[in-house]
Amino acid sequence: DSYDMYCGHSCETISVDIPDTVACLVQLMNSPELRDTLGNAGKQRALQRYDWSVVMRQYHELWEQLAQIRISHKEKFGVLPHKVMAQNIDPYRLFSHYPSVQLNSHSQFNINNVLTEARYTEICGLSGHSFAKFILPKYAEIELILMHLQVHPQATINELSIHLSRAEVSLEITLSWLMKIGVLSIQQETI
Repeated sequence: DSYDMYCGHSCETISVDIPDTVACLVQLMNSPELRDTLGNAGKQRALQRYDWSVVMRQYHELWEQLAQIRISHKEKFGVLPHKVMAQNIDPYRLFSHYPSVQLNSHSQFNINNVLTEARYTEICGLSGHSFAKFILPKYAEIELILMHLQVHPQATINELSIHLSRAEVSLEITLSWLMKIGVLSIQQETI
């Protein structure tokens, strides 16, 4: 396994709210004024934050701060035993502030689409998912989750965990993947 594979597997548990995304894209398609406003705002933000003159000034300030910290703490800490490589940072920690919603024990779900075994097999065979075949949920597991949610639409992750005798962490990965492929969405009241 490699760090790239780890990041790829992590991506399998990240989803986008498809109906909200579609609604926003339709709004953008139907409003030239909104496109212009957002485009101009994006351009200004890019110039204010990412223009090389801004970036280089920030780097120089950071280097100076780090040099001062290194000098002031050299006696206290000595030489560090190892360096943390930037390419080995845990993506869940690195991007933990990005999600608008994070799953928790009380999260509840809506079933948006039926997932047949044939459709499941087709999705798992796509190159965007097939590399992660070792971490993807099995269809039998998905079937149990969906059957339980059909009978108990208000079931929480905690209740699903108890009913299915599965650890919540493991269950969250499966539920996240089902959200990613549009089968489930999180109920807004539980956010």
